[in-house]
Amino acid sequence: MFRVLDGAVSLRDGPLLTSPLQLSGLYLIDCETVERAQELAALLPEARMPGLGIEVRPIMLPSGVEM
Repeated sequence: MFRVLDGAVSLRDGPLLTSPLQLSGLYLIDCETVERAQELAALLPEARMPGLGIEVRPIMLPSGVEM
């Protein structure tokens, strides 16, 4: 999960946000690497809002193969 606090990117693995809020939307982007996807996620306004965060996940085919 990504958060940007005071201009510093915070990245952590593990459980989702501990909040009663639901998913409010998604962005689908095509990147060569997960690092590039993380760079783009850090630019989103939601990453800077207190109590919110951005999750970066790969897309999986029904066969279980990662795209």
